[in-house]
Amino acid sequence: MAEPCTCAFQRHLFSQCTQEKELRDLLRSNDPPSKFQVAHCRSISTSLPAELERYDDEIRRLNAALLKAESERVTVQDYFRLCDAVISPVRRLPAEILVEIFGHFATALHWPWLDFTKSDTVEQEMGRVANVDLLRIAEVCPRWHELVIGTPSLWSCIELDICQWAAFDSRLLLLLKTVLDRGGTFSLDLGIVWGEGDATSHILELLASYSTRWHHVAFMTWTSPLDEYSQLSAIAGNLPLLRSLAIDVGWEDTEAMTFFEGAPRLVEVCFNGLPAKLPKLPLEQLKSMDLGASGPDDLTHITATTMTRLSGQVAITFYSATWEEQVATIRVVPRVSDVLGLSICVEGEFDDEHVRSAMRDWMIHLTLPHLDRLQFDYTDYVGVPLPWRADHFLALAHRSSFSSHLRVLELDLVLLTEAELFEMLDVLHALENLTISDHKRIPGASTEYLLLTDSLLHRLTWTPGPACLVPALSYLGCHSLLKFDDGVYRDFVLSRIRPGRNELGPFEVELLWDSDNHRDLDSGVLAQFKELQSCGELLFSLAPSPMFEGR
Repeated sequence: MAEPCTCAFQRHLFSQCTQEKELRDLLRSNDPPSKFQVAHCRSISTSLPAELERYDDEIRRLNAALLKAESERVTVQDYFRLCDAVISPVRRLPAEILVEIFGHFATALHWPWLDFTKSDTVEQEMGRVANVDLLRIAEVCPRWHELVIGTPSLWSCIELDICQWAAFDSRLLLLLKTVLDRGGTFSLDLGIVWGEGDATSHILELLASYSTRWHHVAFMTWTSPLDEYSQLSAIAGNLPLLRSLAIDVGWEDTEAMTFFEGAPRLVEVCFNGLPAKLPKLPLEQLKSMDLGASGPDDLTHITATTMTRLSGQVAITFYSATWEEQVATIRVVPRVSDVLGLSICVEGEFDDEHVRSAMRDWMIHLTLPHLDRLQFDYTDYVGVPLPWRADHFLALAHRSSFSSHLRVLELDLVLLTEAELFEMLDVLHALENLTISDHKRIPGASTEYLLLTDSLLHRLTWTPGPACLVPALSYLGCHSLLKFDDGVYRDFVLSRIRPGRNELGPFEVELLWDSDNHRDLDSGVLAQFKELQSCGELLFSLAPSPMFEGR
């Protein structure tokens, strides 16, 4: 093949195209051309075919050169990318760092009540079980594939929505076993939602055969016959790693399970169901337990049996809508419980008298000689705080010697008067952390309920005598309507940060305000607080209160 010509292209006729305007004007005038014009035009016409052919050859040559240049550009660019990838920092990352990154694509347990998106199709559920996001990472290169497939920790969590499997399908079982085996001997987190269907028993049997790896486990079974739990019988005595257990069986009456009793490391339990049907558990070793009470009978069981064996943190949720007025008093003799923390939560719109009964009942029948933390919560709070039984609380405090050991008290969601708060704080000598709240006008009330007042701040201002409330106070949080004097608030804070008052760290105050009642604090006070905070003597935060939103 002849080498392409590299000499400069010669434009033979281009330089002669100088009379265009003259010829166009002649064409428009309809005058006859001159002899010179005729000779010029005939010369151009004679030479034109050869000249156009030369132009066509040159265009083809240039197009070929352009295509070659474009192709070479792509090659150079691809080579640059190759070189850039070779020296990319990610290639220098050690395997353990890559695995840490890959872990963000692995399944994570939605603890405790499995609020993951339910599958719409069998294929979607297969993708969840297979952990498709992680498998996509494995497709990047052989090294990543080896790391993803060969790292057991990346396959240490499985969530299943068995409700999609109305009929048994061997594909799910095979896929599930593959994923389980990829986890090797690494501890296993499980989250399972199941309903009625033939697949459930097969899957539970398979999971039970891996029970020696169970670590955090959550079951939600409210649409399923509860006798399917019998498929887990093989786990009895085979739970050496089980640390956390969540079971939601709704409020069906069922036999209490015995499979979880022999779990030597179990420390955290969440149970939603009839407390009398609570699985047999090693309660004495638990550090945290979350239970629900749908009526006085449930509270009877919790008080009489469960709490007497517990010594860790206990959360009790009262489902107020189911609290029957006609049986509003629990039937149990007083009990002593060694629990260290107690959280009382009301869920759903409540009837005032029913909640008063619930509050009264546990305060009357329990003695808590080691209680360190007491918290009150209301999941559907919209401006109406929980009713309070000040007289019964004081009786509980004296009976349980709260003055020597209750350190944390969160009262922001209960309705207290200032006088009731003074009376309580007067006996809580060991209290260190206190959370309170002002309340706007609530239905049936003619005024606001203010707790963060000048009188409270005066009483909380540190003095060496008995007039000072809560002498060991290290944290005060308040959802406030800001109806106090800023100077009084400053004096209270300053009195608490002097040497010897807070040996464990800086004094902390949190002021959360209502946007409808917001005002600016005194600039001098804020400047003084900022200076103290910069010196590490004070922790101070001022922000809108989420509790007041939507009221």
